Amino acid sequence: MSTTDLMYPILIILFCVIIVYGLLVMKYNNKLIKTIESFSNLNDINNINNIKKNLENNIQTITSIANGTWTTMYTTVDSNYNTNYLMTININTQNINNSSLIASNTNGNNIGTIIINYPENNINTTMEFDITSIIGTNMLAVSKTTPSTSLHIDFVGLLDDPSKNIKGKYKDYYVTDTQMCYVSLFMFNRLIRKFVSYKVYNNKVKGKVYRIIKSKDFYVDDLPPIFDYDTYNVLVNSYQYPTNYISFEFGTNNTNIYNIINDKYFGQLQFSIQRVFESPTGNEIITKSSPPIKLNAINNGQIPNTIVIVPFEQDKETNNLESFFKPIATIVYLYKFNNVETTYGYSDANMSIVPSSVLNLRNNSSGNMFGNNIEFDKINTVYQNNNFEFDMVLFKRVDSDLNTSTIIPFSTIYNLL
Repeated sequence: MSTTDLMYPILIILFCVIIVYGLLVMKYNNKLIKTIESFSNLNDINNINNIKKNLENNIQTITSIANGTWTTMYTTVDSNYNTNYLMTININTQNINNSSLIASNTNGNNIGTIIINYPENNINTTMEFDITSIIGTNMLAVSKTTPSTSLHIDFVGLLDDPSKNIKGKYKDYYVTDTQMCYVSLFMFNRLIRKFVSYKVYNNKVKGKVYRIIKSKDFYVDDLPPIFDYDTYNVLVNSYQYPTNYISFEFGTNNTNIYNIINDKYFGQLQFSIQRVFESPTGNEIITKSSPPIKLNAINNGQIPNTIVIVPFEQDKETNNLESFFKPIATIVYLYKFNNVETTYGYSDANMSIVPSSVLNLRNNSSGNMFGNNIEFDKINTVYQNNNFEFDMVLFKRVDSDLNTSTIIPFSTIYNLL
C-alpha cells in the first residue's frame, strides 16, 4: 500500500473528529449562553421589581402624583370639557419624615388636606379632610368637621397597566393619559361609596374621562348606595318644613283650659317640631327645629281635641328629595307662657299746648296762678305694651312614619299650659 493510499483515511478520520469537536463546542456554548442569559434576565427582573417597589413606596413619588385636582362622584363636565366639583389634594412634605415606606402625623400635625367641592342646593359647598397617614400608595384622610367620615385613597398604575387592578366591566374605563386612584368613602367605619378618580389638569379632561364623568359609570363593583350622602346633608344642614306642618282638630269643651288659653295666650298657642330619622348605619339623625308656628286654639267656644302633624312624605316633597332615611319620630315643642311685663307710654311724646284762657276762670279767680300757656300730655295717645315671655319646652316625642299623620291628644298638653 502506497503512502497516498494511507493519507486519505487519516484525513477522513481527522475531519470527522473536527466536526464532532465543533458540535460539542457549539452545544457547550449554547448552554453557557442560556445560563448567562438566565442569570441576566433574573437580575433584570429583580432590578425592575426593586425599582417598582422603591418608586411605589417613596413618599416623594406619591406626593408628586397625588398633589393636584381629581374627579369625584360629584364632578360635572360641560361641552367644552371643563370640569367642576373636584377634589384637591395637597400633601405638605415639610411634615413628612424622609421615610421610604410610611408617613404619618406622629408629631400631631396633619400632613396635608383634601378639599372636595360639591353642590348642595345649587350652592358650592366643601368637605375638608386632614390627611393623617400615607402607607405605600394608600392614603387616609379624616373629615375635619365630622370625624366619623373618612376617605381611603389608593393610587394605582404607577408603573403597571392600571387595568390589572380594575375588575370586570371597569376594564373599559381605565385611561392611560392621566393618573388614576380608587377613592373609598367611609362613614361610621362602614363603606359608603367606592369610585375611580382621575387626575385633572387645568380643569379640563380628555375624551374618555369626559364620557366616564357624563355617564357616572365610575363606581367600583357596583357598590349599592346604602348611604345617600346628598339626603344626609339635607337632613343635618338644610332641612325644610311644610308651611302648615301642624294643625288642630276641635271638638272639646273645657272651661278651665279655655280660660288659661284665653287669658295667658290670648287664644293662640305656638309650637315647633323636629324630625327623627334612622340612618343606614343605625344611628339617629335629628333635624334642626322648625320655624315656630302660631295657631288659634279657640274655635266657637271650643278648644282642640287633637294635634295633627303632617306625614314625613310632605317633608320629603318640600325638600325635593327622591329618597329618604327611615322616619322614626317627631319631637314637639310648646312655647310655654312664663311672664308678662306691662309698660305704659304715649305714642306721641309731644306735649299739647293751649292758652291758659281756656280755663275760663270765674268767681274772682286770678289768672296770675298760670302762665300764658298750659302744657299737658296727649291723653288720647296713651298705650299699654305687654311684653310676653315664652319658654320653648319639650312637649312630647311621638312615633311617626312616612305616610301617616301624627296624631296627639290635646289633653296631654294641659299640664304644660
